[in-house]
Amino acid sequence: MEMEKKNIAIIILAVVLAFSGIGNVIFAINLGLVEVTPAEITTVVILKGGGPATLDPVDTWDYDSFDVQLQVLEGLVTYNLSNHPTYEIIPQLATSWGWNAAKDSIWFDLRRGVTFHDGTLFNAEAVKWNFDRLMFFLNWSGDLVANATTCL
Repeated sequence: MEMEKKNIAIIILAVVLAFSGIGNVIFAINLGLVEVTPAEITTVVILKGGGPATLDPVDTWDYDSFDVQLQVLEGLVTYNLSNHPTYEIIPQLATSWGWNAAKDSIWFDLRRGVTFHDGTLFNAEAVKWNFDRLMFFLNWSGDLVANATTCL
């Protein structure tokens, strides 16, 4: 019985001492006597329930594909999603844009000094190529065979 009381007393003293030490460290951090700097994070891991169905923005329809593409693709303009409910259009790769008087043609001023991932310069030729490709897949010209799955 006497031994059990001693063991309980030792355990209680150990717990109190541990809490006292932890309290002193927290007190020192709050006073600024000890600086705690987190380790530099260089890797971000994102877990997904599935992989992308496609990496082609023209064919994208699922969230997993959008999540991957939004990390590497940028449009001429985008929507300001924080401005509910108007979602105004804001610039990305275009710095400004406008319509002609007849509203049948649009112009874009492009951001300068932008390159693609392979080092190719972003320019008006690249923008035109993408618009032509989109118009092909929308079958604007009527050249796309029904149910065709090939790309330019």
